[in-house]
Amino acid sequence: MDEQSNCTTCGSTHVVKNGTKTIGSIILQRAICRNCGINFEYPKNSNDVNQPVKLETPSKPRTSLTGRLTEAEVRAKHDNHFKVTKAAQALEKGIYIENRDFVASLKLSGTSHLRWTGNTAFDKYRGRAGSVTYWSHPESIQKMKNDGVLI
Repeated sequence: MDEQSNCTTCGSTHVVKNGTKTIGSIILQRAICRNCGINFEYPKNSNDVNQPVKLETPSKPRTSLTGRLTEAEVRAKHDNHFKVTKAAQALEKGIYIENRDFVASLKLSGTSHLRWTGNTAFDKYRGRAGSVTYWSHPESIQKMKNDGVLI
């Protein structure tokens, strides 16, 4: 940075420029702290660069930089059963998705999708017609099975 600025939250000097903003005749330098992830602004041509300017919409600290994740965030990132369950529960009535498209939307690595999408716990969300497996809301799948369209 042209001037040395400290983070307004943690006091770190490891901050980098993140653009500028003009309000009337005042030019504000935007910065982001690489230590805690907080965005802040300060007057660009001021002698007192450590005097922060309050953001109109404060940004949320990056959880990846602070190491704080909720259980749901960790599960969404690493738990394949959780990913398949969430995707299956989000299926809409009357909308049928081919297995290959459903699996692609899960973004599971390698062939691990076979273990999870083939699990009997998800039988109510899928049905087969010919050589194609379809995923949908359980009521839609059951209706099509009752009509003899899906097996």
